[in-house]
Amino acid sequence: MLRQLVIMLLALTNLPNAAAKDEVLCNGNAKLKQYEGLWVWPKLNAALQKSRSWNTALMQVDTQISSVFVQDQKVAVSFNWHEGDDSGNCIRVNAGKVWVQINHQAKKWQGPLIATPVRDLEQEGAYYLSQFFTGCYHSDNNERWCLSPTEITIGSEKIPAKLQMDRSEMPDYGTPIAVEGKNLPFLIFVPRKQGWAVFQDDWASSETRVPVDPDKSKPWHILSK
Repeated sequence: MLRQLVIMLLALTNLPNAAAKDEVLCNGNAKLKQYEGLWVWPKLNAALQKSRSWNTALMQVDTQISSVFVQDQKVAVSFNWHEGDDSGNCIRVNAGKVWVQINHQAKKWQGPLIATPVRDLEQEGAYYLSQFFTGCYHSDNNERWCLSPTEITIGSEKIPAKLQMDRSEMPDYGTPIAVEGKNLPFLIFVPRKQGWAVFQDDWASSETRVPVDPDKSKPWHILSK
């Protein structure tokens, strides 16, 4: 009987996470240093890779918290990339993933989120673009376009590229890239089978904006392999 009991205890000890307790770290805890950087939803990455569209991916991922950024012993959460909060938040760590608890939502944990190489919050948009916004294409006017998470090259012209993550005042289609020096503030990339349809567009709240239907309106350019 004693031998059977010992065998059962050893088996339980070897079960993954059987006796493991999640580590909870809140603002001000020095151990947060180990977890600094950007934490994101793996399901958002998967949706971006599948849809190749920021707008489509976000419609498939319904979460209150957009991402989590740990820095200087603080846990900062982003709400739809429109507002943020870094007061009194906590993370729960288990097996390299984190769950987050917002200060005013006691006992409610959201996750899991996964780590990224991003240590500068300004690079969050580039991280998401790296999931699907790469490669070179030929346009309908015989220009070579090369896309990268931080830059669009058209012929010899290099244009800094920045994903407009906050959709609160954006047209509801495609992937909006903020650009400078163009007629309108955004190039919006809509996936096509062999490339992209590129539209020039404005803030949705602009009084002079001409509505765009990506299925019917004429693109500014068509890109293909």
